[in-house]
Amino acid sequence: MLRRALFVAPLLLALTGPLARAEAPKALTMNFKDAEIEAVVQFISELTGKNFILDEKVRGKITVIAPGKVTPEEAFQVFQAILNVKGFTIAPVTDNVFKLVATREAKQTNIETVDDGAEPGDRFVTRLLPLKFVEAETVAGILSPLVSKDSSIVA
Repeated sequence: MLRRALFVAPLLLALTGPLARAEAPKALTMNFKDAEIEAVVQFISELTGKNFILDEKVRGKITVIAPGKVTPEEAFQVFQAILNVKGFTIAPVTDNVFKLVATREAKQTNIETVDDGAEPGDRFVTRLLPLKFVEAETVAGILSPLVSKDSSIVA
């Protein structure tokens, strides 16, 4: 009986070892020098499994210097920051399909609506803020100078 247990234990370890390694997120280096945005979109799409629809205006070259390793999720966050710097943003179409549009045009698309506590990162979102004890027009007037030129406040 002991001999059988000693044989089965290493066999189980050998079979479960690859499964444990497969579940760990792969880390990679993300360096681009004067890369076309389309090439970076292709890279992120293959890395994350997300699908992207590019507006014809999404053009340009980018440089990313990231000597450390990043996970696919971190790479997606870096990608969103890259787009923000270049004047573009991501507008979700479905859970796995995203449109890349110019930031100034983002408010004309269906933008994700987030709750008060959610962090939008480097993407455009719609945030609804319920107000108590103050008129919406008053708050809009106070906050208007603080938003970017591509954003808007609606009361």
